[in-house]
Amino acid sequence: MKNLLLVIIQIAIVCNVSAKSNGGCTPLVFIGGPTTFCAGDSVELTASEGASYLWTTGEVSQSIIVDNTGSYRVLVTDSNGCAGTSDPVVINVNENPQPLVSSNGPTSVCAGGNVNLTAIGAGPFVWNTMQIDSLITVSLPGDYWVTSADTNGCIGTVSYTHLRA
Repeated sequence: MKNLLLVIIQIAIVCNVSAKSNGGCTPLVFIGGPTTFCAGDSVELTASEGASYLWTTGEVSQSIIVDNTGSYRVLVTDSNGCAGTSDPVVINVNENPQPLVSSNGPTSVCAGGNVNLTAIGAGPFVWNTMQIDSLITVSLPGDYWVTSADTNGCIGTVSYTHLRA
């Protein structure tokens, strides 16, 4: 009986050492895209196989969609009751630029007149008139908007008040 107990203890110790040496109950998180992206985009995080999941967001599915800056972990419990928490996955979401538009005068265009519209903020700027500049001169009534991109590749668009005749 003494030898049987010794064998069971040795097997348990070997199994625990073995489990720890190959990662054991420490779950992995598979990242379905870049961890830094622009507002409006997202990335899917998927935990390694388990019986139950609890993310730092409170979600309980194997995969979650993340669209906010933060550090994300998941607690995974396997069918044997072994539980472990993943290493953190840090997500960075860059805000989209918000260019401002100003005019050199009233927002009405008289026959033969014009209005200068100036985009302010991160450039380059592309107007709906297909002009690529921070300043455009318009002589026709209508709607005008400008799009800008920042160094992160994030894009923002702002509309300008409808110009009247």
